[in-house]
Amino acid sequence: MIESCCRICGSLNGQIAYDFGCHAYGDLFQTSREIAVGMQKYPLVLWRCSACNLLQLQHETEISTQYDNYLYFSGVTNNLMNYYDELARYLIWRLNLTQDSIIIDIGSNDGSFLKNFKDLGCSTLGVEPSKPASDFANNNQIDTLNTYFTQNAVPQILSRVGRAKVISINYTIANLPNLQLFMENLNQISDDSSFISIVTGYHPDQFQINMFDYVGHDHLSYLTLQDIAKLLSRFGWEVIEAERIEHKGGSLRVLAGKVSNKNKISPSVWQLMQREEWMKTKSNEPINDLIQRVTYAADKLRITLNSIGQPIVGIGASISTSYLTSFLSLHTSLRELYDDDTRKIGLFSPGFGLKVSALEKLGRSAESFALILAWQHKHKLISRLREVGFKGQVIVPLPYHEIFELS
Repeated sequence: MIESCCRICGSLNGQIAYDFGCHAYGDLFQTSREIAVGMQKYPLVLWRCSACNLLQLQHETEISTQYDNYLYFSGVTNNLMNYYDELARYLIWRLNLTQDSIIIDIGSNDGSFLKNFKDLGCSTLGVEPSKPASDFANNNQIDTLNTYFTQNAVPQILSRVGRAKVISINYTIANLPNLQLFMENLNQISDDSSFISIVTGYHPDQFQINMFDYVGHDHLSYLTLQDIAKLLSRFGWEVIEAERIEHKGGSLRVLAGKVSNKNKISPSVWQLMQREEWMKTKSNEPINDLIQRVTYAADKLRITLNSIGQPIVGIGASISTSYLTSFLSLHTSLRELYDDDTRKIGLFSPGFGLKVSALEKLGRSAESFALILAWQHKHKLISRLREVGFKGQVIVPLPYHEIFELS
């Protein structure tokens, strides 16, 4: 594990914002309980750069260990597919894209976003390091290179499709270990008429709803709009649109163009930057407030679990539920996990070895209590619990502690 310098400005000077302790990689579900329990744990420390105020992880894990066989597919995330369709249609209208326009998606996962452009007649190429995800995309006729977006990948991209009109980066930019090298490579596959479309998790909003389990080894940088603008400007780009969206507990959409294009900048850019100033995103005050609120909710959850007096089942088997389980030491209160993701069923959770079973089987079990670990999807999961016939007490840990009965 490497201790990192600032990923935007390169400074080595900074201070620890919060130390979450050591945890296993959250999405590496294993084929046996023994392997899962024996997984190595790595530090998760939020660090703030003293020079430019970027909030990031202090340590950098081996990226190939996480992404070569990454199990997450975009298509399983609730409501994300509808948003991708809306965004694709908006970009086609906003940028006057045609069948000759080339869209390159960096970190394209299972091809869900590119499918919208392909269906509308544009030329597309995905770049995705995960073999399961890239194989899935290619099997569904979404042309995808199974590679990391490195200097070596640039010639492959240029020979395959040429320079892009739009480079999309959806929920990927925060996961990159070297943002400066990424931008250098990006400039080689673009020209003066190109645009960058970014969608990323937005921690100022996520932290406000107590979504501290967004912190994980995959999220290396915790970017504000000001951070993104600083990074882009170093490489000849400028933010021309910015919008807060609701996906994944709070996300940020950014559209950028080359400075040489003299783009008209939307008032939304300056308004959102002003909002970040009001929210004190350059200080640790929001993080300290977050930890206080989560500690209070966790204490109430602990009292509830202790009163039950026996292990119960958890609903959700994802990267965020793994970190939530680890952060709050919930493994001793859980017997099993239930989820709809067929790729996880039969596997065991990283670090603790909790078996993942099919959610549809829960209704036929004798379980009386269920803890919704994927609390960001509470309404969807409650609906699924009703569909499968679960009857009993449902516990939701966050954004505040609550309990109710399904009958």
